[in-house]
Amino acid sequence: MTTGKTAVVIGAAAIVIIRGIYQYGRPRPAVEERRAGALDTIALGAVATGFVIPIVWAVTGWLAFADTVHMPVSLVAGSAVMAGALWLFYRAHHDLGRNWSPTLQIVESQLLVTTGVYRLVRHPMYLALILYGLGQGLALSNWLAAPACLIGAATLFALRLRAEEHMMRDRFGAAYVRYASRTARLIPGLW
Repeated sequence: MTTGKTAVVIGAAAIVIIRGIYQYGRPRPAVEERRAGALDTIALGAVATGFVIPIVWAVTGWLAFADTVHMPVSLVAGSAVMAGALWLFYRAHHDLGRNWSPTLQIVESQLLVTTGVYRLVRHPMYLALILYGLGQGLALSNWLAAPACLIGAATLFALRLRAEEHMMRDRFGAAYVRYASRTARLIPGLW
């Protein structure tokens, strides 16, 4: 297995472990309101597909016809971006704690989290997934597998952002509006 493929497998394992801890490893509060609809299902399907394609390429050799020349500098840069993205992914889950949900829903006694990484960015988990996809795109030497995760993460972000922010405004009202006015949506200082 090449180092790019190894980076994909290790990164995927880290994401699964982080998600598993916060989704299954702790008692979950009752769901108060669900807003997941068809677009949310499509968004989650896109991100899952984008996550799985590079793993399948790495462990099976499927899509080998699209392999490109291995670039060590790109691998190192991509792996560094993936590592940073994994840290941000963990921090976003950690800072949300019991308020985190994999779908668009409000849980019982949900709080508006404005501390930790949420002090700077309203959507650090989406940012982490986009950065992870960017890093993976740099690290992989396959023109089909390389952009898959980034495309999936960008699709998730594009299809879910408005609905999620609307849900948060409905739940937290003026407090969310004030929070949104002082934090970046995705990239501090830019957007």
